[in-house]
Amino acid sequence: MICVHRMTKTKYYNMALILRQCLDYACEEEIGIIKSNPMKRIKISGKLFVKRAKPERETQVFQEDEQEKLSKEACARYANRPDCTTPLAVLFNFQVGLRVGELVALKWSDINGNYLHVQRMEIETYSVDGSKENGVVAGGYQIADYTKFDCGVNIDTIRRQAGHEDERTSLKNYCFDQRTENEIERQLESARNKRTSFNRNQSAG
Repeated sequence: MICVHRMTKTKYYNMALILRQCLDYACEEEIGIIKSNPMKRIKISGKLFVKRAKPERETQVFQEDEQEKLSKEACARYANRPDCTTPLAVLFNFQVGLRVGELVALKWSDINGNYLHVQRMEIETYSVDGSKENGVVAGGYQIADYTKFDCGVNIDTIRRQAGHEDERTSLKNYCFDQRTENEIERQLESARNKRTSFNRNQSAG
């Protein structure tokens, strides 16, 4: 399956999770169909997985100059329609960086002094209908009293807060520089000058 469908590690585990959980269920005492889950004995070589290059940061995050333009547009839209708070949600999320489902589930009671407690999220519900072609019917949305966050900012804290299995997921899919190219070049040049100065001071010493 991995080779035929050219699966990444993430795609494989998303697929295998369904079968793994079904077999775990079959092992439960009240079910008792099998004694142990055979998938726990399966070892997959990492060489089989397709490696995907990390996407360009410009396609994944808003750059700082883009954020400025979007913020001005959001302020203008809210000024024209004060009854629509969606532009405010855009401005707020530039500061806190929540998932959309977590953002829309916030309450005033989640604010405690200088802290914002993210403790619930909006989820989409489904029902099974055998008369439908795919057997699944969307049931709308509801608020769940949990999130994908854990606790904790080094990369491990970020990993746990984002609900990632390991740091590589965080680094590969979520760590992007939001600065413009000009700003990055200025900072690189500044770092190079500092290092050159440091090396000269060492040589002089």
